[in-house]
Amino acid sequence: MNRLQATRQLDRIVIDECHIVLNRQYTFRKQMQQLGRLVAAETQIVMLTATLPPSEEDELFRRMHFDPEQVKMFRAPTARTNVAYRVVKVGKGAKQEAEAAVMAMVRRKLSKYKAGKIVVYGNSVPKVKALAEKLGCQAYHHNAIGKASMLEAFMAGQQRIIVATSALGMGVDVPDIRCIIHIDWPFSVLDYAQESGRAGRDGLPSEAIMIVQDGDQRAAKDSQDKAEQALVRSYVGESGEARCRRAVLDGYLDRREEERSGCKEREERCDVCQGEEAEEQDSEQASDSEEMAEEMNRESNREEMQRTFEQQQRERQGPRQTLTQQRQHEFADVEWLRRQLAQWANQCAICKAAGEGQSDHDIRRCWRAESTRVKEQIKVIEEKIKFDDWSACFPCGVPQEICHRWESNGRGRYQRSKDGDCQYKGVLIGGLIGIALANAEIGLQWYRRLEAMGVDGAGPGRTVVEYLGKKRRLETVESNQLAREFCWITRLLGE
Repeated sequence: MNRLQATRQLDRIVIDECHIVLNRQYTFRKQMQQLGRLVAAETQIVMLTATLPPSEEDELFRRMHFDPEQVKMFRAPTARTNVAYRVVKVGKGAKQEAEAAVMAMVRRKLSKYKAGKIVVYGNSVPKVKALAEKLGCQAYHHNAIGKASMLEAFMAGQQRIIVATSALGMGVDVPDIRCIIHIDWPFSVLDYAQESGRAGRDGLPSEAIMIVQDGDQRAAKDSQDKAEQALVRSYVGESGEARCRRAVLDGYLDRREEERSGCKEREERCDVCQGEEAEEQDSEQASDSEEMAEEMNRESNREEMQRTFEQQQRERQGPRQTLTQQRQHEFADVEWLRRQLAQWANQCAICKAAGEGQSDHDIRRCWRAESTRVKEQIKVIEEKIKFDDWSACFPCGVPQEICHRWESNGRGRYQRSKDGDCQYKGVLIGGLIGIALANAEIGLQWYRRLEAMGVDGAGPGRTVVEYLGKKRRLETVESNQLAREFCWITRLLGE
C-alpha cells in the first residue's frame, strides 16, 4: 500500500466483510482488528458487509476512527426471500436423540436435494470431526490440513456435504447450497444470519435449519453475551410462543420488525408461519411415496434448468468477468509472494515443523539429522533447474520485478542493477522443498497436485525440475512455476 501511495496510485481502500472488525474475540483474525489504522492513508475507504446491525454502526465507526458525519451509509434489506427457516427442538440431555435427529435430517435433505449441497455447522472441533466421520465426509475447521482442497472438492460437487465450524466463513460463496443445518445453539443472531445466509445464493428455494437441545446454550461471559443469547432464544422461541423467524432476523439486522408479523408473499415461509404444515414435515421420509419422488425429480429438473440458464448467462458475460477475476487473483498472488519471501528468508521449515523455537537459519545449515535428505533434494534442483527466458532472476528464481538484482529498463523489461543483488537467494527452493518434506501430509498433497497436472517424470518435460522452471505470468509480473508452487504450499501451511 505504501508503494501505491508513494506513486499516487492509491485511489481507495475497499474492505469486504467489514463486520469482522466488531468481533470481540481479539485472537480471531487479529490483523482485522488493526484496520482502523488505515485512516492514516487519507484516502476513500469503502466498507462492505451484508450483516451490520444498525445498533453496531457507532461501534464500527469508533473502531475505524471514522467521523460519523463524514460517512455515507447505503443500506438495503438483508432478507433472504428464498430461504425457509426452521427450528427443531430436542429434549434436554437427550444426546442420542439429538444425534439421531441430525443424522435423519441430513439423510432426508441429501435425498430431497439430489443436485444441491449441504453444510452442517457445529460449535466444537471434536463434535464436527465425530459427525463428519459418521457421515463419511470432510470435517472443516481452523486446524484442518488442506482446507483449500476440501473447499475445492465441495464446490466441484465431489463432496455434496461438509461438516464445519465457523471456520467455513468469510469468502465462501458456493451458489448451490440447498440446506444449512446448525446442530448447536449459535453464539449470536449475527453469526447465525451470516452462516445461514450461505444457503441458496443461486436464488433457488433453500433451507436453514437449527437443531437445538433445551438448556444446551453456552454460559454467558458478560452482559453483551447475555443480550446476544437472549436474542437467539427469542429466535428459537424459548421465552414463550414462537414468532416468525424472519421478524426476529429483520428486526435485528434491518430494524424492520414493525413492518412484518410473518413471512410475506413470494418468501419461503418459516416453520412458524407454516404452522401444521411444518409439524407434518418432521415425520416426512424422503421415500415415503411415489408422489414425493416425483416432486423431487421435478425439483431436480428445475434446478438443472436454472443452472443451465445461469451457465449460459455466465458464458455470455464470461470473458471480461473471467479476465477481471483472474487479474485479481494474480495480483493477490504477487503480494502474497512478496510477503512469504520476506517471511521465509533465513527460516528453516524443518525446525518450524518440529516446533523448534530456533528456526531462524537457512535450511541448508540445519543441524537436524532429517535435514540431510532435504538438503540433497534442494541441491539436485538447484543444479538442474533451468528457467525460461524472462521468467525469473536465474540465480535465485525470484521474479525480476521483486529481485533487487534487476531494475526496469524503461521499456517493459529489466536490466542488471549496478548495485543490487539477490535478497532472497535460495528462499523459493529451500522453502518449497523444506515444507513439502518436513510436513508429511502437506508433502503428499503437493505430490498429488503435481500428478494431477501431469508432472510425474514419465516423459520429457514432465519432471518436477523441468516443470518448476516453466514461465508463468502473474498479472503484469513475469514469473515461473517455482514461485507459483511456493505460493500454493505456503498458503496450505498457513491454513
